[in-house]
Amino acid sequence: MPRIARSPNHLYLKGTTYYFRHVVPSALRHSLGRSEIRMSLRTGYLAEARPKARILASGVKQVLTRIQDGELAMDDFDRIKLFLRDFLERFLKENEQISINNLTPPNPILQYVPGKTEELIDHLKGLLVSRDYDTMREYMVLAAEGDVFGPPQSFDLTDEFAHEFTKALIAYYRIISHRAEGDYAFENTILPPEPAAPQPAQETKSQIVLSEALKRYKADRIAAKRWSEGSANDILSTLNSLTDILGDIPVDELDRQAVRHVRDTLLQLPRFRNSKRFKGKTIQEMVALEPDNTVAVSTVNNNLTNISSFLTWCEDEQLIPANPAHRLKIKEEKPETEHRS
Repeated sequence: MPRIARSPNHLYLKGTTYYFRHVVPSALRHSLGRSEIRMSLRTGYLAEARPKARILASGVKQVLTRIQDGELAMDDFDRIKLFLRDFLERFLKENEQISINNLTPPNPILQYVPGKTEELIDHLKGLLVSRDYDTMREYMVLAAEGDVFGPPQSFDLTDEFAHEFTKALIAYYRIISHRAEGDYAFENTILPPEPAAPQPAQETKSQIVLSEALKRYKADRIAAKRWSEGSANDILSTLNSLTDILGDIPVDELDRQAVRHVRDTLLQLPRFRNSKRFKGKTIQEMVALEPDNTVAVSTVNNNLTNISSFLTWCEDEQLIPANPAHRLKIKEEKPETEHRS
C-alpha cells in the first residue's frame, strides 16, 4: 500500500491569500482526477494560515488513509473538498480564529487580557527555554480533546510538534497583543509572508480570482450595452459582498456551500453597515455585534439575483462548471391583507 506523503509545509501564498496544498498519493490520482488537494485558507495572515493548514493536513491524512483502506468510498474530488471544508470550518467559527479552550493554567483564551496575555507569553517562552516537552504535549492533548485539530491519536506527539505548537501559541498571543492596540501589521514583522510556491507542472488551467472575474464581467456587460457605467457600479457594489465575505478566492472554488455562506452572512449584517457605528469594522465584527436592524430578506434576494447572473456569466465563460446559486433565494413572508366583507 502506498504511503501518504507527509510534508513539513502545506502552505503557499498566492497574491495576498494563503492556500493549503497536499499531494494526493499516486494510487488515488486516477480515481480523483487530481494530483493534489488545494484549498483557500481565506486569510493573508501567516499566523492564522499555519494552524488552519495543520487542521486540514490532519483531516486530509485521515480521509486519504480511510479511502486507501477501503473504509471510505470517496472517488469524487468535489465531495472530498466539501468534506474537508466542513472539517476546517468546524474549528474556525469565531472571527476566523482557532479557539483554544480548556487548557491548564495559565489558561490561554482567545481575547487579549491586559497583563494576563503577557504573563502567558512569558510562561510559554519558559517552556521552550527549559525544553519542557512533557508540559507542551499536555497542552497539545488538551487542545486536541477540545476539538481544536482532531483527536490526539490523529497526530504524532513528537518533541518537534510540541515545540512548533508552543511557538505558534506565542506568535498568536504576541499578535493579539498588538492588535489590541490597533497594530494589525505586526504579524508581518515577525512572520513575513513566505514566497509563493511554483504552480505544479501538471496544472494547466489558470485560476482566475473573484476580483479579476468581476472586472471582466463589468467590462463585458458594458461592451455588450447591457449596463451603463452607473448601473454597473450599482450592481458591482452588491457583488463585492462575495469578496468581502469569502475573500479574493479563485472563481472555481465558489461552490454552493460558499454562496449559501454569503447569503446567510448577509442576513446577519446591519442594514446600514456603512454608517458611522460600523465604520472600519470587518464583516465578522459586524456579525458578532448581532445588530437588531439587519438586512431585509428582499435585499438579500436582490443580491442573490445579481450573484446568480454573475455566476451564469462565469459558466458561459467556462470559468466554472455550473452556476451554484440556483434556487438559493429565501422565501419572503408576505404581509397579511385585510379582507373586506
